[in-house]
Amino acid sequence: MNGFQYVGYPDPHVRIAWIDRLKISAAIAVIMTHVASIGWQVLEPASSAWFISSVFEIATRFCVPAFFFATGAFLLNPRREVLLSRIYGRYIPKTVIAIAISSFAFQLMSSYLYGWQGWRALLFSVVDGPYFIWYLWALLGLYALVPVMRSISEKEELLSYSLGVLLVLVIMKSTFVSMFPNSVITAAFNNIIVLSRGMEGLFYALLGAWFISHRFSNESSVLLTISGFLSMAIAIWLNYQNALNNAPDLYYVGRDNILIAWFSLGVFELYRRYQSDRKLAPIERSLCSCGLGIYLIHPFLRLAMESFSFFSPAMNALYLHPVLSIPLVSGAIWLISYALCLAYHTIYRAASRRAVSCATKNDTRR
Repeated sequence: MNGFQYVGYPDPHVRIAWIDRLKISAAIAVIMTHVASIGWQVLEPASSAWFISSVFEIATRFCVPAFFFATGAFLLNPRREVLLSRIYGRYIPKTVIAIAISSFAFQLMSSYLYGWQGWRALLFSVVDGPYFIWYLWALLGLYALVPVMRSISEKEELLSYSLGVLLVLVIMKSTFVSMFPNSVITAAFNNIIVLSRGMEGLFYALLGAWFISHRFSNESSVLLTISGFLSMAIAIWLNYQNALNNAPDLYYVGRDNILIAWFSLGVFELYRRYQSDRKLAPIERSLCSCGLGIYLIHPFLRLAMESFSFFSPAMNALYLHPVLSIPLVSGAIWLISYALCLAYHTIYRAASRRAVSCATKNDTRR
């Protein structure tokens, strides 16, 4: 094998264990990203606490790319039957409902905590969405484009070509615009390419299809993993230097930046290399089923932690001792989010069984 080769798509009826484990880790990582950003936003960049917070913030940046990656690996496998009726009758409506309920609940809680500004302001903020809802909007667009992307993933050469195009037009464009805003290349990108925010989701989704249908040689696999984590180290250093010289920003650590994209590739390959053999345990299956629930619940817990004085010790710990407090606070939020998601699933299943039972009894009486 020279670098990598096409090996075909896997059986869609067999779960890909390493991708499921990647999703579990990504759910934890996204919480850690948001917890680390609390100190990152207010501490002085020259302080060691800010630098530690920044390391956590950047080292977990593979999380959202992993979500899109897993979605692509699942939906873009040509061997899996994906009906349009299922996309437009289940995936898209459920996503719209999740956006509406989560946005409304979060903004209502924010209004209660920080002051009521009227229904007009509330409704506008619901449509605009809180900071974590953008992912669902991007996922909604991705679902709508699944038929198009599946036609691409069916052809190996077209899939590789499309990935290359998106790498240049989305990832490299964002990299140059953020890191080299006054360069000639940036001027060219801005003049001839018009792509909106969230397009990186298409790149990572197609990457998911590419990953499950290709294999790297052992040497390429090791090189990709090492260079991926080296890319993360470069992002940490550049971000630190930029914060010292200017102010804290995310120029070098966006999910559509080549440094984070390459780091994410390294993480994906690391999981494929070392997490493929063992079957999923029941607890891992449960955690997978709660991934989106954990993502939607944890911002409410973070908001409560930032707003109520009861959590002041935890907030102070994030500022003073981030190396220990960020993992501990993130772990606590993750466990509570998981428990609440399990409770929701239990109640929902019980209600569904009761509704079916009542409907059956009514039919029998008739």
